[in-house]
Amino acid sequence: SKGYLAIGIQSNKKKLTKNQIEIFTKTCQIVGNSFQILLKLENDSKILAEKNRKDPLTNLLTHRSFLEELNLCIKKSKPETKELACLVVSLDKFTAIKDQYGYEIGNELLFEIGSLLQNFVRYNDVVGRIGGDDFGIILNDVNSSENAVKVANRLCQIFNKNLLPVAKHLTASIGISLYPNDSLDSEILIAQAEKAAREAKKIPGTHSSFASEVVKNPLPK
Repeated sequence: SKGYLAIGIQSNKKKLTKNQIEIFTKTCQIVGNSFQILLKLENDSKILAEKNRKDPLTNLLTHRSFLEELNLCIKKSKPETKELACLVVSLDKFTAIKDQYGYEIGNELLFEIGSLLQNFVRYNDVVGRIGGDDFGIILNDVNSSENAVKVANRLCQIFNKNLLPVAKHLTASIGISLYPNDSLDSEILIAQAEKAAREAKKIPGTHSSFASEVVKNPLPK
């Protein structure tokens, strides 16, 4: 586990012959080189796996990694029957901003929003970029829908500040689903939060909506 390998030779004679020493030396070189290659491959695999977990633009979790983390959070919540909230933060009219000011400014804005969201949550919460201009947040141990509302209201305040000169009027729609109230399935929780975010877009300005409030075409639990 620490990158060390011990190789020994057993002989019935007290003194090794020259031929035995030469064979042993070559064996050590071959095994040692192979061991170094394996260690490098293992290290490279870990680096690649970590890169694949993160979105290269915002350095947040990708959609797949966010889903994996949500599954882990649900497993941790089950024994203690704790509630958690899944939030989807969907930027409003972001495409119009990107079309007007350019691709690079749009990316800069996404990076800044990602950083703000990461700094907003607690140490045990999770943030990911789950779509082009959609972000996901897992609030662990939220305990009640009232607490989720408080967090969403505080989150809305981020978008009342001037993130960048080009985004003075940028708003976001926030969808909220709760485990276990809305569903026990991680994919459905995300889908419900996304649907609630789309519902929130019907009201201009930063606004939040609960999955339980979206009564049209409800998703199966």
